[in-house]
Amino acid sequence: MSDGIKIIDKLVSTCWKIVGNSTDSIFLYQVRQSIQEMQQILQIDVLFDDTESRSIDKYIKSGGSKKISRQEFIVLLDKTVKEDSFKQLLLTRFNLTTRDIERLIERYVENVRSPHPVRNIRSRESLKEKEEYIKEMTKDFTSGNLQFSRLHQKYKEQKNEITQLTKENSDLTNEVSVLRRVSRDVAENGSLTSLKEKLKERELVLNKYKQLVRQLEQREAATTKAVERLQQALNAQNEVVEKLSKKLIAKESETSTIKGFLLKLPLIKQWYLFLKYKQSNKDPKMFWLHIVTILASAWLCCWVVYLLYYSSVLFFSSTPNVTTYIYDKNRSSNRLGSVFGFWRKVPWVEELVYKFIEW
Repeated sequence: MSDGIKIIDKLVSTCWKIVGNSTDSIFLYQVRQSIQEMQQILQIDVLFDDTESRSIDKYIKSGGSKKISRQEFIVLLDKTVKEDSFKQLLLTRFNLTTRDIERLIERYVENVRSPHPVRNIRSRESLKEKEEYIKEMTKDFTSGNLQFSRLHQKYKEQKNEITQLTKENSDLTNEVSVLRRVSRDVAENGSLTSLKEKLKERELVLNKYKQLVRQLEQREAATTKAVERLQQALNAQNEVVEKLSKKLIAKESETSTIKGFLLKLPLIKQWYLFLKYKQSNKDPKMFWLHIVTILASAWLCCWVVYLLYYSSVLFFSSTPNVTTYIYDKNRSSNRLGSVFGFWRKVPWVEELVYKFIEW
């Protein structure tokens, strides 16, 4: 017998000592419990996929209350899995070598002294971790989306665990019913006392699971309330952010409206474009367009100054019309001398003014 077959045989024998107090054969209805014990030993949540589980359930239902030997059970496992053998499945799917399996079996044998203590210990440890996590999460439920996401994920995990425990509870109930039926069938063989003891043990386990389900339902209700409070806090925070965003948008739109109006004025717009893109303006046409625009604006400014000058002359002159001023320069100049005569005192300013008028 190879090492792989030996270790699988040892694994099955260890499970059967707990399930049926025998290493030679068990009833078919104990196959599912044997698989669960195997998962506990190997520390695996789910050993088979849905297709493989359905195949095993079909085999159990077809056999009724018959017994199955250890070798037949190993053959059943080899035929059920998609790999070449059950040992190959443990290696490829869960990365468990022969040495790993042997180490897990030894650890399980050392720590376990009565049926199902590991399951209860793991459940209590898991429940204790969940209680500590829920307390930590509910202390500061307004901390933001990260805490909300973690708490929501934990809520999903607890819900899935409740579903799994409910299913296991149903399996145990069915097993108790089967044990009751079998106890009547084997009473003639003197096994009634042993079956009654097993029945009591299963009922105790069933009651423990019922109590655990009730506790988890209470934790689920508390977690749901915490999630609702978190959602309300996040909604209030989103409303505040939305109000601030609206105020900011209104302020920016008002400022941009005034700026846009000024930048749309012809000369200002051209100057703005020239100053904004003068470093990156590589198009000669655009460059000369800017130059012409600047010169035109300078020329226009000169004409504005020119018109302002003559307008001021006409405004401060007593002559009723412009033609009188044009054909009587000397008299107009004398009348305005008292007002605009200050620039005549500076020769270069006077010369500049006359040149500008002649131009």
